[in-house]
Amino acid sequence: MTTNIAEPINSVLRFARMLPVVHLIGEIINLLVKWFTERRELALNCTTTLCPNSGEKKLRNRLEDAARMNVVKVNNAQFNVLDGDMEGLVDLTNNSCSCRKFQLEQLPCKHIVTVCLFLNINVYSKASWYYTWKTWMDAYSDSIYPVQPHGMWDIPEDVRSRVMLPPMARVM
Repeated sequence: MTTNIAEPINSVLRFARMLPVVHLIGEIINLLVKWFTERRELALNCTTTLCPNSGEKKLRNRLEDAARMNVVKVNNAQFNVLDGDMEGLVDLTNNSCSCRKFQLEQLPCKHIVTVCLFLNINVYSKASWYYTWKTWMDAYSDSIYPVQPHGMWDIPEDVRSRVMLPPMARVM
C-alpha cells in the first residue's frame, strides 16, 4: 500500500511516460475511461444499500458482533453496550460512541449496531450518505471524452504565435 497516488498511476503508465505529452494525456484519459466504465458497471449491478466493499461488508461483520453484546439503557438517549473487549457508551442524540469508531468512519460501530437492534432502528439509517449506492453511482456517472485529433483543436492565435522553449536547467 502507498500513500502517494502518483506511484500506482506511474506504474500503470510506465510505457506511456516515454510518449509525447499529447499522447501521454490520451493514454491517461483512456485509463480513466476504462476505470470509470468498470466502476460504473459494478455500481449498476450493486444490489446492496451500501457499497459492497467499503460499507456493506463492514456493517455485516458488525451485525455478527452485535449478536453477542448486551445493552443497558442509561436514559432515553444513552446506552451502555457491554462487550467482552471494550464497552461502548452510545449517545443517540449526538450520534456518538465512546469507542470513536463511529465518529471517525461515519459508519455504525458494533456498539451503535447493537443499540439499533435493541431499539428496532434501521442500522443503515445511521450510515453516512457517502457509503450509499447512490453516492457510488454519482461518483462515476460523468463521462470522460478522449483528446480529439490535433487537426480539430481550436487554438487561439495569441497562443499559436507563442514560442515555447524548454526550461533552462542545470545538470547536477
